[in-house]
Amino acid sequence: MPEFIRSNAYPWALTGIFAAVQLVLTVFPFSFAIGGGGFLTLGLVGAPIIGFLLGPFFGTVSVVIGSFLGVMINVAAHPLAWFTPIAPAAGALVAGSLRVRKAIVAPILFIVGIAAFLASPIALLALTFLWFHVIALVLAILFMIPPVKSKLAEGLELSPDVGPAWGVLSIWMLCLIAVLADQLIGSAIGAFYFLTVGLDVPTLAGIYTAVILIYPIERVLASVIAAIILVAVARFLAKTYFDLPTVPGGTRIQELTEAEIEQD
Repeated sequence: MPEFIRSNAYPWALTGIFAAVQLVLTVFPFSFAIGGGGFLTLGLVGAPIIGFLLGPFFGTVSVVIGSFLGVMINVAAHPLAWFTPIAPAAGALVAGSLRVRKAIVAPILFIVGIAAFLASPIALLALTFLWFHVIALVLAILFMIPPVKSKLAEGLELSPDVGPAWGVLSIWMLCLIAVLADQLIGSAIGAFYFLTVGLDVPTLAGIYTAVILIYPIERVLASVIAAIILVAVARFLAKTYFDLPTVPGGTRIQELTEAEIEQD
C-alpha cells in the first residue's frame, strides 16, 4: 500500500500560497475605516479563513506576511499604516486556535484587547463601543464549556459526517469571533494611534461612539461571507486527500490503495 508523506516544508509552502491570497484580498476595499483615512479590506474576511485552514501558527504567519506586503504596496490606503497587519493577524490567531481546540486563546486575546482599549485616553468617553466585543467574548467562552465545546468542536471538523446545522453554526461563530477579534485589536491600537496623527480625544471618542451600531453590521456581514466560503471549502476538502496543518498531530500520511491509484 503506497504512502504519500508530507514534507516538513509542506505547511510553509501553504503559508506562502495563502499569504499571496491575503495580499490579493488587501487590494479590495470592504468598508471605510473609522478614525481617519483609508479603508478596511477583504483581508478581514480572508484572515479567519486562512486561520481555520492553516491553524494558529501558520495561519497567523501567512496573514501577517500577506497583510504586511499589502501595506507596503499602498500604505496610505490602510488606516493603521504599519500597525495594520496586527488586526487581521489577531483574527487568524483566534480562528486557528478555535479550530485546533485551543479555545483559551480567544478569551485571553479579547480580555487583552478590551483592557488595552480601556487603558486608552478615549475609554471613558467611548465605553459603549465595546458592547459587541463583550458578546464575542462570551461566545468565545462557549468553546470552553462542556458539553457545548464538544458539539462546537465537532462542527468545525472537516468531515461530511458532521450534521449540517452544527457545522454551519460552529463555523459561523468561529468567523464572527475572529472578525471581532480583528476589529477589537485594530480599534484598541487606533485609540492610541489616531491621536498621534491629528485627532483629539473628544473627536476620536465621538467617531467611535457614532459607529457602535454600524460596526456590528459590518462584522456580521464579514463573518457570513467568511462562513459561506469556509463551509464550501470544508465540504470540498472533506472529500479529497488534501492535507492541512490543522489535522490533529500536524501533517499526516495519506494512504491510497492500489485500486484507488489505478482509478486515478
